[in-house]
Amino acid sequence: MRVLLISYHFPPDAEVGAVRPYQFARLLPDYGIEPWILTVQPEFIERQEKQNVIEGVPPEHIIRTPVGQTRRVRFIRFASRLKNKLRPQREAVETVATTPSATNDINSEGFLRSTPFTRLLLAWLWFPDAMAGWREPALEAAEKLLAREKFDAIISTSPPRVVHSIALELARRHNLPWLMDLRDPWYKDVDEINSKTLDRAYEKLFLPCLARADKIVLNTNRLLDDVVQNYPQVAAKSIAIPNGCSVTPASNEAPAVTQFSIGHYGSVYSKRDPGPFLRGLRVWLDKKKSSGENVPLRMRFVGPEFGTVPELIAELGLESVITLNPPVPRERVRELMAEDYVLLLLANKQPLQIPGKLYEYLAARRRILASVDKDGATADLLAMANGAVSAYSEERVIEFLEQFWQEFQAGQTAAISNEELLDECSYASRTARLAEELKALRR
Repeated sequence: MRVLLISYHFPPDAEVGAVRPYQFARLLPDYGIEPWILTVQPEFIERQEKQNVIEGVPPEHIIRTPVGQTRRVRFIRFASRLKNKLRPQREAVETVATTPSATNDINSEGFLRSTPFTRLLLAWLWFPDAMAGWREPALEAAEKLLAREKFDAIISTSPPRVVHSIALELARRHNLPWLMDLRDPWYKDVDEINSKTLDRAYEKLFLPCLARADKIVLNTNRLLDDVVQNYPQVAAKSIAIPNGCSVTPASNEAPAVTQFSIGHYGSVYSKRDPGPFLRGLRVWLDKKKSSGENVPLRMRFVGPEFGTVPELIAELGLESVITLNPPVPRERVRELMAEDYVLLLLANKQPLQIPGKLYEYLAARRRILASVDKDGATADLLAMANGAVSAYSEERVIEFLEQFWQEFQAGQTAAISNEELLDECSYASRTARLAEELKALRR
């Protein structure tokens, strides 16, 4: 069986969204399925990880295309040039606005988001997708590929949403079975603008995809339930295949963790609020100090963006405790995690989603302290894991910091065993499930 996998994110893309499609592409041949990948050229990737070697996918099976401009990008570039003419000293804006990456153009819009009106304007200019400029180059490349190669099915995985627009068009033209994979919700609260008109416009795009897709895959059970509740007509063809992790055997040779250390790896953005954890940390440290107990804590944030973390560190006086560090290659992240006693996860205000980072944390076999929604998908998974706790409030942050500190003081090892759960969460298990669904679609 041969399938065409459409994914904007794919190595050397360093985004976490590249992990799932890559692991599926790497492992599907183990189940008799030959994948070809339609993705973007590296210059259109916001952040590359060149050390991320692609294994198990023949280079000739990876079709890479450019990304065209969107209305939003053209508007941002025009506004950037106009702003530079009015204020020539701001040359940095012009520099960013002429880079090839569509995402970099989006990131250069900060000066335009100062009012509700301009934010709404940009959201409409973004419609139907920030990466919508990929649609025509991708369709052109796909048509050339389909003219010379026979495929049995199409897989598209979002975000961005444009991948499903591409897959919908190809499925219609060539009468191919289509599996639509949704890693995030896309059908409401679009761009956090809270515009009902905009939400309805996105739903209008979503409904034809729901109707045409032969199988709909959601990456959490909570997201599956939400989709089925809102669109009961798709219940029979919708399933959950969560994200996963690459599992390596537990090692007894790793050096002992000799310092009480906490690590956070990945971006802090959007709805992920570091406030509850950092305020709880400040109170806990003050309590330990007032009781005469010294806690030689080391904490680090490692990633491309930190949201409000720098401001909160300054406000709470945590400069001597916490360091902010730039992103490192994925292999180096694994090494850094092995040095930590506790891994911090920020996943609050995202009840339908589980950050891909959580699966990597589980594979690291360390304690996990997660700031999460009490009633959400991340808390569901944490409840199944040893050594993982859900902190719904500052008080629970304080409680669990004290618990982990006492375990460290008592000499308990940093390693945590979750082998049964890891086996379930392995990408080998996830891909086996996907392969079953693909083979059932074969016409």
